[in-house]
Amino acid sequence: MAAMLDLEEYIKEAVADVVAKSFGIDQFNYLQYRNYQNKKKYKRRFTLTGILETLTSTLETDKEPIHHYKSKYGIVPPWILFKSVYFSTIINFIDQLKIAEQRMMVNKLYSNIKDISEENQVKLMMDTLFISLEYRNIAAHGGRIYNYKPKRDLHFDNNDKFTTEGFCKLLRLLNTINYYGPYRYLDDVLNRELNRHCNAFPQDITYLSQILNINISSHQVVWITDKSNKYHDHRFCSGLKNAKEMDLEKAIKLGYTKCKKCCQT
Repeated sequence: MAAMLDLEEYIKEAVADVVAKSFGIDQFNYLQYRNYQNKKKYKRRFTLTGILETLTSTLETDKEPIHHYKSKYGIVPPWILFKSVYFSTIINFIDQLKIAEQRMMVNKLYSNIKDISEENQVKLMMDTLFISLEYRNIAAHGGRIYNYKPKRDLHFDNNDKFTTEGFCKLLRLLNTINYYGPYRYLDDVLNRELNRHCNAFPQDITYLSQILNINISSHQVVWITDKSNKYHDHRFCSGLKNAKEMDLEKAIKLGYTKCKKCCQT
């Protein structure tokens, strides 16, 4: 959830910048119907009319910082307005951008996908956003992430490197975006939790490898600090601060010895 919220903030800033450059920072200009496509949507709230109604009604809030900007300056720039809108609305809003603005979004989000056509670059962006939204929503409702397979499929050609399914596909899609924060966070947490689980339940390695579509090589992780020569099984043992993660074998080679309080073996 933390990774998806990080991605959400980044995407909102990116589309706000695109909208401001194309249509200005006055809501009476950038919320004009003519600025956008009118793609058919199954849900009315995600039609262009529905999205513009949502954005317009959000302007009427008394919450900050929208109220401050409206009262002091008479305008609410898109980067202020979009902060108060659901991620689902923003993604469908991006889907309603005209092709020129969508390509501006692609240029902001990607720098290493020049081997596919501009049309497929836009499709890759939208597929990534809608798949990320699915994972964000299931995380928000406490759903099971590791074996979830999104309903959204990939719609662009030559997508051979994304043929994997499930969580591994999400990681690969996020790894193509210039902003690596969400990918690095998820990859780090995944490795840490897999090692924790598979050390306790080694019989699950094959199953999890198949479900997640990744090779799992189990290794024990411990925690160290610069102020002690002890390694710990628990990151916050005895009030540890600024503990660093390290493989057990490496810690032992560097001369660290186990903490008798939290290390069981």
